Amino acid sequence: MANTSPALYEMVAVLNTCYNDVEELCDSAVQHADALNGRTIFTGYLYHTRFLIAEIRMYIDDRRSVYLPYVAELSEKSSTGHNCMNCAGRCELQHTARILEMVSSLRKLESTVSYIQSELEAIYAHEQLKGSLRALNAEVQGLIDRLNNTLQYEEMNLVPGVKGAQTSINAHG
Repeated sequence: MANTSPALYEMVAVLNTCYNDVEELCDSAVQHADALNGRTIFTGYLYHTRFLIAEIRMYIDDRRSVYLPYVAELSEKSSTGHNCMNCAGRCELQHTARILEMVSSLRKLESTVSYIQSELEAIYAHEQLKGSLRALNAEVQGLIDRLNNTLQYEEMNLVPGVKGAQTSINAHG
């Protein structure tokens, strides 16, 4: 039985750092957006920016309240030699549902970010807005870049790590 717990615990620490960075970038982007508030020419850009930030914050809250505790619990089960085949109840179903939900929420945020990014780029392309939106646009692009790196880390490391730990405790479907 593979001991995956150190790798999973390390991933949780990395992700917490990533989430903190993303939250700081969200806060900074909100400050820049607030400075432009009330100027109707920026309404579309500000709306999309605030929508994106709200979606990101919900995603991070969900990850911190639901998935990272699950990963810690899974890591503990893996390191102690837990075997879901000996569990009373529906242990396997819960594990399968968790990974499906994790991947689904990841894909949903990727799709939202892609859509919002294209909308923001279209709005920013109007020459008259570039000067006034430069700082906010730089913040938003930095936020999107950092978020995409975080999502890629989840997809390339966390999801396979969770699947591996699930397999090690016979929780796979």
